[in-house]
Amino acid sequence: MLFDDGDDKFGLLQRLLQRLMGVEEMQQAFNEFHPEKIPGYHDYFTFVKRKMDLQTVKRNLKKKKYSSIESVIDDITLVFSNAIRYKKTPSVYQGLAKTFLSIYVPYLRLRLQASSLSARWQQMAQHILAHLITNDPESTKWFLSPVDLKQFTDYTEKINGRPTDYSKIKKKLEKGKYSDLQGFRKEMLRVTQNCREFNRAAFWDKLCANVDKNFEILYNKAKTLLAREGKGGGSSRLTTTAVQNGRKSPAVTDNGDDTLSSHKKIPGDQPTDAIIMKLKFVLHELLKAAKDDSKDYEILKNVEKRLETNALPMVSDFIRDVHQAYSHREGGGGRLEKIFDEQLKKFQLIKIKQSMFDESFSSSSSKKRSLASAYDPNTTSSRSSSSSSLSPHLSPSPSLFPRHIT
Repeated sequence: MLFDDGDDKFGLLQRLLQRLMGVEEMQQAFNEFHPEKIPGYHDYFTFVKRKMDLQTVKRNLKKKKYSSIESVIDDITLVFSNAIRYKKTPSVYQGLAKTFLSIYVPYLRLRLQASSLSARWQQMAQHILAHLITNDPESTKWFLSPVDLKQFTDYTEKINGRPTDYSKIKKKLEKGKYSDLQGFRKEMLRVTQNCREFNRAAFWDKLCANVDKNFEILYNKAKTLLAREGKGGGSSRLTTTAVQNGRKSPAVTDNGDDTLSSHKKIPGDQPTDAIIMKLKFVLHELLKAAKDDSKDYEILKNVEKRLETNALPMVSDFIRDVHQAYSHREGGGGRLEKIFDEQLKKFQLIKIKQSMFDESFSSSSSKKRSLASAYDPNTTSSRSSSSSSLSPHLSPSPSLFPRHIT
């Protein structure tokens, strides 16, 4: 599995099932019931061969009645397929069952088994979706299927963009419609952006911010893994293949520049908890020094946010982003750069910065330019604010979840 869930898949399934049962509509529609006691349901077993509900699956798991993971997933699938098969099931629950059967169950299976996609970054994208949906089905349920444009006629106009949802993203992944992991990320964030723009309410802002935060954590884990696995020191480009035309692709930065990749092998670049604490001390001193310069201070605060949310997978990423705070000045960074270097020396991290300018990484004249020119500041601001500035969707009635809000 992409992200380590441990070896106990049955234990993981129990935890994920508990989260699924925490979804309000699941409690209402898919927990234990007795059709013979429900007026008008006397013909239930004419259409349904074997009754199943989430409470029974949970009980069977606890009693260790399942011999395989697949048999558990089969029973969860049966819960939803029975609801669809029996025509007297209220339409709102039939719609809910169809959504979970087509989106949630496949990702539950993927979470516990393996991806069928060959490209590593595509596998990671699938696993990101799988973890996001199965870890928090209550929040992500709104984004599993398309918004009903017949019901919400002003939706497209209000969001000023293209409607999208997790089902659409799933299909595009399977068809290879994304060129890299960044394209996948962009559309994932558009889902919550649309939700914010349509609803414009505190509830949806908070829900979407939480979904964005969880997504970014998973995304950055995947990005770090790809960097570690990349050929010849790791590529952060996250493209379909690491080898093109029979030779290794160059390591590149997120903005496509191949001159100053922060993910080339640099001794000590992989952060530990102790190093992250040191980076926080460094940043604290820089923020004190930058109080009188609003631009420097704002950039450094953005770096602080990224550091706090694990959005800087390498120490060199941190150095690159801090460098942006003073690189806009003519003639260099002056006092701020001096303080930065002093702090890096103090915590024995200066060699990482020196390595980023080393001749082995930038031998040509074009590669001797500053980090600032190799790093797009617009990219910095957009990524650092992703979890706080992306917006919501449409506001579906909680009792009619299939209308979702994408």
